[in-house]
Amino acid sequence: MGYSIHIEHIHAEPENKITLNQWLEYIEKDPEMERNDHVLFITPENKVLNIKTEGLTVWKGYSKYPEGIKVYFSPSENSISVKNPDHEVLIKMYKIAQYFKACVRGDDGEIYDENGEEIENTVNRDLKGSQADQNLNRQKWWKFW
Repeated sequence: MGYSIHIEHIHAEPENKITLNQWLEYIEKDPEMERNDHVLFITPENKVLNIKTEGLTVWKGYSKYPEGIKVYFSPSENSISVKNPDHEVLIKMYKIAQYFKACVRGDDGEIYDENGEEIENTVNRDLKGSQADQNLNRQKWWKFW
């Protein structure tokens, strides 16, 4: 299925969620973003899948966009998600997160910075805005041994 990275607030209380209306307002302001509420995929078995999601958005500023490679930003209940983003997409996600005063977080809880790099030691921290505030003293499970 792929690995998702999300633009979200650390605390998911109702007042901290990124709503669909907030996302739609954002994409109206960003000329690189193009709303496309549905996408058609052709599977390896030549079946056509039509995926409909209100607020689904394509990033036209992606360097590979002219080659036909599209990056889809998909709103969900409280975040904006991208499947399998590369480094360039993570940087764009960070810029969008700044607009929402949010963070860029992977499915496993890791946080990404303005350079699209994973910030270690960041799971379960409060978002304060500065790099120093984003670092906690927590190691990844695979680094304990």
